[in-house]
Amino acid sequence: NNEDNLIVHYKFNVGSGNTLYDHSGNGNHGVIYGATWAGCTDPLAENFIENAQIDDGTCIGSPVNASDFSFLGINEGNYYYSSFNIYYWEDALNLAEDNGGHMVTINNELENQFIQSSCSVLSDTNYQWIGYSDIENEGEWEWITNENITYENWDNFQPDDHGGGQDHAIMSCNSGVWDDAGFPWNVNDDQFGFVLEVEPGCTDELAFNYDEFASYN
Repeated sequence: NNEDNLIVHYKFNVGSGNTLYDHSGNGNHGVIYGATWAGCTDPLAENFIENAQIDDGTCIGSPVNASDFSFLGINEGNYYYSSFNIYYWEDALNLAEDNGGHMVTINNELENQFIQSSCSVLSDTNYQWIGYSDIENEGEWEWITNENITYENWDNFQPDDHGGGQDHAIMSCNSGVWDDAGFPWNVNDDQFGFVLEVEPGCTDELAFNYDEFASYN
C-alpha cells in the first residue's frame, strides 16, 4: 500500500503565507519562499479558496462565468468582477445580466475610486464601460438599474454627444473621469471592457425583504 509508506503529501495549490502544509498526517510541514497561492478567488463559487491570491480559472458553482470574468473585490457588500474581453455596450449589458449581475453603477467618489483602481487590469484598454446611458432620452442620463443618481464624474465639457449617437458612459482608467462614447461612424472603436457588479439580496418580489436592486439571491 503506497499510502502506508507515505512520508509527506504537499498540495502546491493550497497553502497560506510561507507555510506548505503536509496532508499526509505526519506533520512534516515545510516552508516555501516567494509563494503566490493560486486557486478560485470568487467568494460566490463552491470551491472558493480564501487565501488564494491569483485566480487560476477553476471556479465552479458561481453565477459568474470564470471564462469571462475574474473576481476583483468586495465594496459595500457588493461583488465586482472584471471582464477578460472587450465588448460593444449592448453585448456587455447582456453578458452582465447572463452572469447574475449588471454593468457597474457608481454611487459615490469612493466607489468610483475603487472601480478606477481595478479598471481594465484584465481587459487591457484605457477606458471601460459603466452602466450609465441616455439612449432612451438624449441628455437624460440614467443608471441601467434605474436607481437614484447620487454621483457623477464627467470630464470637462462632457457629455457632448460628439457626432451624435454617443449614448453610453465610459470611465478613463487613468483619471477616473467619465466621457460619453458610441461612434456610429466607426463601430470598431466602440468596444471596451467593463466591470460586472453583483448585488446580493432577496430577489423574490413576494418576500417581505425583497430588494429591487438585488441581482443575486
